[in-house]
Amino acid sequence: MKIGASDQETKKIIDRPKRELNGRVYLSIQDTCTLLNISRTSLWRLVNQEVIKAYNLGGRKIIKRAEIDKLFTNL
Repeated sequence: MKIGASDQETKKIIDRPKRELNGRVYLSIQDTCTLLNISRTSLWRLVNQEVIKAYNLGGRKIIKRAEIDKLFTNL
């Protein structure tokens, strides 16, 4: 019983950041990696292959959430 409850609590903690990212229009590189569950290297590979478009905002790169959604609607 205690192990099962602990497992459920751990899963909630792990999934919380992904749920919080769902409502955002723009995502940082790290947020995008978290949402897609991929490494930064894999994300940059997708950006360089122009699968995902990254935008400059000041000195940062951001990714529109619509770009991520487009990945899955074009499957």
